[in-house]
Amino acid sequence: MTDELILENISLAKKIARHSKSKYYFCDLDELESAAYMGLVTAAKSFDKNKKNFLLYARYKIHYAIIDYLREISWGKFCLEENSNDLLCNLFAHESKNLDLEFFAKLVKCLNAKYKKIIYLSLVEGLANCEIAKLFNLTEARISQILKISMQKICLEWNNKTEQLYELL
Repeated sequence: MTDELILENISLAKKIARHSKSKYYFCDLDELESAAYMGLVTAAKSFDKNKKNFLLYARYKIHYAIIDYLREISWGKFCLEENSNDLLCNLFAHESKNLDLEFFAKLVKCLNAKYKKIIYLSLVEGLANCEIAKLFNLTEARISQILKISMQKICLEWNNKTEQLYELL
């Protein structure tokens, strides 16, 4: 019965993994699918046959298997939202790596001019969000949003060009 449930619902696991790819853009689809398959297997093994709705139960298990996988890898392989600012700040603050403005320019080339300037003021010049907000006539909350969006884009760029960036270090 367990094998039948898995075979019948493997397309569900693929569908959830593909849907998750848009949200977790920094992961390979294969990795998300693997986590989804593990969630499907867990769901099939732990499903109570007296209950009727396996699909709902499987969706829940698959989704949380993907979340668990992302938590496992978040220690440094990928830049997740809560770590991205610290990662970049540490890179620029670490004197032994001899990071310069050329390296900064390579990281932020994916951003528009306004976002580049805001990132520069925050990370290189060390200005607070309130000070940057005054310079751009924006709210502090909007500056925070721009920094978050910028960090996500930079992390995507980082992951796409990891080997090239490591050569610069």
